Amino acid sequence: MDELDFKILSILTEDGRATFKSIAEKLGTDEKTTARRVAKLVKSGIIRRFVAETDWSKLGVTCVAYIGTRTPADASLRRSLFEALEKQPRVVSAYATMGADEYVLLAMDKDVTSLRENVIETLEPLTAGISSSIVSKTIKQANYSQLLELVKDKFVR
Repeated sequence: MDELDFKILSILTEDGRATFKSIAEKLGTDEKTTARRVAKLVKSGIIRRFVAETDWSKLGVTCVAYIGTRTPADASLRRSLFEALEKQPRVVSAYATMGADEYVLLAMDKDVTSLRENVIETLEPLTAGISSSIVSKTIKQANYSQLLELVKDKFVR
């Protein structure tokens, strides 16, 4: 990763729909170079995918929750939990963690009642404990440009 790669990545982080032409113009390079660099970033796995950022509340999804859980020592229950997580569309992501909870899930639903009925109550029998934190207000949206600057300045040499 050189300075040009970081600049391209920064632009794409802010606008995944930016054209090679517009990126090249902003950076004072040519379209072909930009296209090659983006292809290299994709091939290396640095860019995994290009996605649209959705405002889920405009689609009626107004309840966002972080759910913490633990599993009993029984390996079959753990497998059942993982299978249930894969099948549950309301669970957007799931992470194995170190800390108070063994797993942390991000779940979204139309409201708290639906979340409780469709996520919490269905997962509860597969866990050794479950807790949820409902998001009441977003204080900071994901800002990957800030993180990218930190990585460029401090982590990559």
